[in-house]
Amino acid sequence: MKIESLMTRDIRTVRPDDSLNEAARRMWEGDCGSLPVVDGEGHLVGMITDRDICMGAYTRGARLGELSVSGSMASHVVTCQPSSTVTAAVELMTRHKVRRLPVVTDTGELKGVVGLTDLARAACHYTGRGVGTAGARLVEAIATINAHPAPREEPAREVTPAAPRGERLDATSPRTERPARSVQA
Repeated sequence: MKIESLMTRDIRTVRPDDSLNEAARRMWEGDCGSLPVVDGEGHLVGMITDRDICMGAYTRGARLGELSVSGSMASHVVTCQPSSTVTAAVELMTRHKVRRLPVVTDTGELKGVVGLTDLARAACHYTGRGVGTAGARLVEAIATINAHPAPREEPAREVTPAAPRGERLDATSPRTERPARSVQA
């Protein structure tokens, strides 16, 4: 089965010079957690996730409307083509630990996005028709992609917070970032 038969074609995108606020708005309206970043000709130049937006604003101590997508997006993006097989897409996702692949032409023009959900639907549909290994490969891929990394052992660092409009922050009173902690269910 080819990716072109599974991919989502009607996708929202942003441009590198759009604000993080605009990217967040489009994610909210599209009920999605990531957006392809395209240039004026529709060629893929990056991807941005809701986490990229949050961390971009947090680490810079600025408001979403003051920051551009280009400052927080991933510019190295793993992609596939419409003619790629499902097996090849699952292998790419597993190797690079990504949940979505932009689907592009040979020239880099964005045609769609294929995600784990699209692949899971296909696996469920075809598993009952003699393609049982596809479902097993997908389950293995999901486990690998979603594996928790080892906790970071980084010391706390100082982060300068953004001042509310009309206020100035004293540079001698920085906030201290707390290391992330894991929560187990």
